[in-house]
Amino acid sequence: MSSAFYLFILPNSNPYLEVTQRLLKLYTNYPQTLAHFLINFMLTTYHFYKLPITKITMFSGIIETLGEVILISQSSDNKAFNIRCNFVSELILGQSIAHNGVCLTVSKLGEAYYEVVAVAETLKRTNLEEWKIGDRINLERCLKLGDRLDGHLVQGHIDTVGKVLEITKNKGSWLVKLGFEKKYAPLLVQKGSVCVDGVSLTVVEVGVDWFSIALIPFTLEVANFKQLAIGKQVNLEFDIIGKYVNRMGNVTFPLSP
Repeated sequence: MSSAFYLFILPNSNPYLEVTQRLLKLYTNYPQTLAHFLINFMLTTYHFYKLPITKITMFSGIIETLGEVILISQSSDNKAFNIRCNFVSELILGQSIAHNGVCLTVSKLGEAYYEVVAVAETLKRTNLEEWKIGDRINLERCLKLGDRLDGHLVQGHIDTVGKVLEITKNKGSWLVKLGFEKKYAPLLVQKGSVCVDGVSLTVVEVGVDWFSIALIPFTLEVANFKQLAIGKQVNLEFDIIGKYVNRMGNVTFPLSP
């Protein structure tokens, strides 16, 4: 079994939307698991349309370990990063790993490190330009079909960056307020899921151009959020299911020209 989910290339057609809406209604009315819903969705669509299958890597937003940036090199518009971590010996070339939420491909393997390359578009859309040697990076390898989904479905495709506005250190937790472009606000709901620097977190409050998250002691221990400071940029990926529902509801969302 491949270490990635398999999804279907779906046409943008009225029959497809009807199938999607029926399955969403089924999922809403009956307490099925998300995995059950997705399997029903894929099988139903394939049955009606006989569509080709494509491999899409998925993550859960549950950090496996912290990596360390040990070398950064520039090549044309791209940047290569050498990362040291505790599972290097288990990696293979071409494997997908989320780095602070950014899905990057292993392009070289060393004795105690691996290399990934970020292209100009990735550097533009994420906070990778801010990385420095010695930085600690949240790492997660892609899910295997059948793994427990302890976080939520994450693609490793960053939507935008947010900026740390406030950090309130309470007894036993941190409350962090993040600013972001207000056009993305419809993709967040209170108590919904959001991926911040690769970590699946629950939204506490949502404003016009900001939202807040709470960090429990365990999250502070296993992720790199102790590096957070006012003004620091973080990678944001919004819930993929929320994005599709938003799109079907004809709510304004940024599209490519």
